[in-house]
Amino acid sequence: EAAMYIGGSWEINTLQKNSENPENIGFFAPPVLKYGDKVQLCFHVDIGIAMNKVTRYPEAAERYMKWVASEDYAQTIMEIFPGFFSYTPGTYDLQNPLVKDIQKIIGESEPTVRTLWEKLSAESPQGNQLLGEAMQAMYNKEMTPTDAANYINNGLSWYFK
Repeated sequence: EAAMYIGGSWEINTLQKNSENPENIGFFAPPVLKYGDKVQLCFHVDIGIAMNKVTRYPEAAERYMKWVASEDYAQTIMEIFPGFFSYTPGTYDLQNPLVKDIQKIIGESEPTVRTLWEKLSAESPQGNQLLGEAMQAMYNKEMTPTDAANYINNGLSWYFK
């Protein structure tokens, strides 16, 4: 009597707000090939900030950027948006139990990058789209992992030209 939702930590707020029993929402790390292997999680920057070099207000812009890069800001933003994790170094005391579970696993994992995001999604069909279609087909047992890999590889033939 459980449901599994494959998504990302950024969806915690929505899931908890729309649940009759938010305390029943849990998280588990994806499986590893063999016991002792490190979990790999896609962990990347979603929000970046910079200062326009020709701004008329460099002191104010620099003060704002320093605040946004502070531990206090990181703590606040991670509390407001559960499931978004700051790259700002520091020790954080997050209150949401689900976020704490995820944060513990993040600390023990090996971070990876979005492999299909930039260059492999620059043309059509996009790598991200192909990956989504292939994964859905695997979940529905319509493709084997080898079939899925071939589907993506064939779809990205434009990249290999």
